[in-house]
Amino acid sequence: MRRKDFRFFPLAHQDLHILSWFTAYVKVWMLASAAELIAIVVLSVRFIRRLSSIDDKQGQILLIITALLLMIHPSTAEGFFQLIYCERLLTLFLILYASSYLHYQKSKSTASFYSTFLLALIGIFIKDIAVILFIIPPISVIVFGLLGWNENHEPWDLKNTQKILKHYRLELWLLTIIPIFVCCYIFLSFLPSAYISQGSYSDKSESSLHLDWRTWLLILLTSSRLIMAGLGRIRLQLLDALNIAAISYAVALYILINFRSYSYLSLPVHLITTLNIVWLWSSELVPRLNRRLSYRLTSAIVMTGAVIVLILESN
Repeated sequence: MRRKDFRFFPLAHQDLHILSWFTAYVKVWMLASAAELIAIVVLSVRFIRRLSSIDDKQGQILLIITALLLMIHPSTAEGFFQLIYCERLLTLFLILYASSYLHYQKSKSTASFYSTFLLALIGIFIKDIAVILFIIPPISVIVFGLLGWNENHEPWDLKNTQKILKHYRLELWLLTIIPIFVCCYIFLSFLPSAYISQGSYSDKSESSLHLDWRTWLLILLTSSRLIMAGLGRIRLQLLDALNIAAISYAVALYILINFRSYSYLSLPVHLITTLNIVWLWSSELVPRLNRRLSYRLTSAIVMTGAVIVLILESN
């Protein structure tokens, strides 16, 4: 943490700092890191189940598939088995934020309203470009609604302005994080680095780009769903807004440093990509297979497919 480029935000490694107050044993830190990873998997499954309305019977195989696809990947291994990276904590707050956001959309509860805003407010202080992951989704949700691309379309006119402001109350609250981030970035990073004439983190490095099939799937799926929504064939949801945020985050990484799908830097993008793969399985593949095959056979087919994918990725 003795860097002089001021690119670390205050909460970048606070999970390790808090642990260091109680113990100096790295093995304990690794257990805490493993607990964070398990929490991310469980929250991801809950997010997909709420999004797809999956029953308890299918939820068991969903947990196994999510754990396989999320845990057995280079970006996860590098991010969680080397304790020096803040992407671990950022990914945890991202899935907490997405789960709380989805719960608010489904229930309109006051508790989820404030928890979503609080998680976003905390999340932007973990990494300098983390604001993209927490601001792009509400912006996308508003745009989807005004264009009539989601289920809760509210056409904008002067007569229903109050109704729209009430409908997008959470999104408008989340947008207030933008000026908060700008002010904090100026004082925490820009002014200190300018004062000591310290260049950016990537001044002496060359940008590189490496996309695996998962990232290409995210790009193609997001593009096709936007086109189909524009044609009026489908309605978009929160996962589509998260997809746009993940792609924007990847572009920002490429511009500032580099983007490699197997790097720890891509861990938040890897999370969103995994959510899409599991969502496609639960909402598109399983219902079609269950019409012709038994649940056990369907589960065996999906498990086999996941294992084959992991084997091919390891080669």
